[in-house]
Amino acid sequence: MINGRKSIWAVDDNQADLDILQIVLNDGLTDLRMFIEPREAIDELIVATADALPDLLILDVNMPGLSGVEFMRLVRCEPRLSNLRVYVLTGAQLPTETNVMQQLGAQSVLFKPLDYAGIQNLRTKVKAALDGTVPAAQSTLANQAQ
Repeated sequence: MINGRKSIWAVDDNQADLDILQIVLNDGLTDLRMFIEPREAIDELIVATADALPDLLILDVNMPGLSGVEFMRLVRCEPRLSNLRVYVLTGAQLPTETNVMQQLGAQSVLFKPLDYAGIQNLRTKVKAALDGTVPAAQSTLANQAQ
């Protein structure tokens, strides 16, 4: 949390996806920091002070150089980051990918929105995570998967 505001860091190698996240999540109530290079994000996380860590990290899975799986392994190996809340945002809806990310400690796996309803759904889930009503976000995810 920075200056009493919730903070979100988003890591995705696709600038268009980051642009969508900025539109969806930039509400003036949260600090949004975006990384197109996963290595830059992990380096920043490792040196960040406890009060500079994000309240939520949104992570893409399929990225060149450092995949989301490798990123999660690095995060979970660092004791200071072991409790960092991570939501995975992916375009691939492969069960094995989802299972691996959850085994590595991702609190939720979200799918990249394809339409306006998907964008609204993503906003609802992220806001629920930040507001502490995560069960509502997970319920929404479970309903989307059906």
